[in-house]
Amino acid sequence: ELKSLGKPKRPRTAVNIFMTEHFEEAKGKTAVAKMKALMDIWMNLYAAQKQAYLQLAEDDRIRYKVEMKTWEEQMIKMGREDLVRKKSTGEKRSREQNKGTKSLELSPLKQSVRVYVRRRRCVSALPAARCFGSSSDGPPKRPKTSYMHFAEQQWPLALRQFPAASREQYNAEMERYRAQLTPAQSAALKEEKREKLAKRKATRKKRELRNLGKPKRPRTALIIFITENYAETKGATMIAKAKTLMDAWKKLSEAEKQVYLQQAEDDKVRYRNEMKAWEEHMTEIGREDLIRRTVSKVKKTASPKRGKKKSRVKTIRTKGSVNPAGSKELDTTAANKATRKSRKAEE
Repeated sequence: ELKSLGKPKRPRTAVNIFMTEHFEEAKGKTAVAKMKALMDIWMNLYAAQKQAYLQLAEDDRIRYKVEMKTWEEQMIKMGREDLVRKKSTGEKRSREQNKGTKSLELSPLKQSVRVYVRRRRCVSALPAARCFGSSSDGPPKRPKTSYMHFAEQQWPLALRQFPAASREQYNAEMERYRAQLTPAQSAALKEEKREKLAKRKATRKKRELRNLGKPKRPRTALIIFITENYAETKGATMIAKAKTLMDAWKKLSEAEKQVYLQQAEDDKVRYRNEMKAWEEHMTEIGREDLIRRTVSKVKKTASPKRGKKKSRVKTIRTKGSVNPAGSKELDTTAANKATRKSRKAEE
């Protein structure tokens, strides 16, 4: 019905515009393979390369707003107000007023914590007045996860089911639980917590590098062979297919492997060039912390030294000479002193 009434199409995103333009020339046997390849290319684009598609998406969004406004006015004239979007401006205004009064009722500690969190979330693109000002028009809030939405819905039910539950009671029970733990159990819990934090930190780092468009590592010849022949390989599970492909790789001759070895070498060259351009881009935007630390091996060159060279302390073995420790080793420093004294006496 909406299509017959001429409702405007929703605006396209930047990635949708990019995929539409390059779908025909993308490599892939199926539509899913083409979309996956285009998505990988999109993730590796720089911000400057994405800017053209972002501008097209913004223009399409403005087009959608204008067309929707005209279409809704036409629907009102036709008596189809049921198709017009519900704009609850009164409810929104009352919600904002309640939010303002609620923020005034917060304790000074909670207000300071809220300001600190808002400053931490502030991005560098925003002006300093919005980052560190006391006004409410700060940076946008992070999107809520599915669990956060679920917790907000179930929280009133949990309070009614457990009216005596409180933070103080929880802290007291946690203290009793920790007191009954042995040192080994406490150490195991701390180690588990440390591993979880390290894993979370690594995941965030990986996500950040992916969002910044860091090039993917070069593939080996074996990985290229498995990727090309995985779909047509027989096997019930992924492990069975990988094992079959490994056996097939071992049976290949050197001439047959040379094709994949050359592709792997080309991928290495691609990775070096892309990493060089990416690191230059990171330097331009002030992210030198993401650049690889290359330690250059400096060769030590022999430089002329003033004065006499110090003789190294060496040990020699002589027959019949035994040191106090019982070994047949003598310090050559004493032998050198004796030689110098004998030369002076001869002179």
